[in-house]
Amino acid sequence: MDKRIKERIIASLYKILPLYEEHPENSYMDYLETLIPIFKGYVKMDLVDVEVLGSIVGLYESGLEIQHKMVKRIVMRAIHSVNERGQENNEFEVL
Repeated sequence: MDKRIKERIIASLYKILPLYEEHPENSYMDYLETLIPIFKGYVKMDLVDVEVLGSIVGLYESGLEIQHKMVKRIVMRAIHSVNERGQENNEFEVL
């Protein structure tokens, strides 16, 4: 996988946090809804593990009832998973 693709995947995950913090009622939920089919494609292309997709779906299904610290924990774990996957395959450099 190209380093630019990895960076784009991580950036798309990280973007969840400020949207939750600043615009949880609309932009946050809309963004998660947009990410789900994109990450389904990433899973099919074997770019991310299904657990990363599951994290996004879990955030979406939890809606606004989830606490900020949990959103942050889930997003950081998903980012960590993307980084670990690259290290295992020796395809990525660590950010």
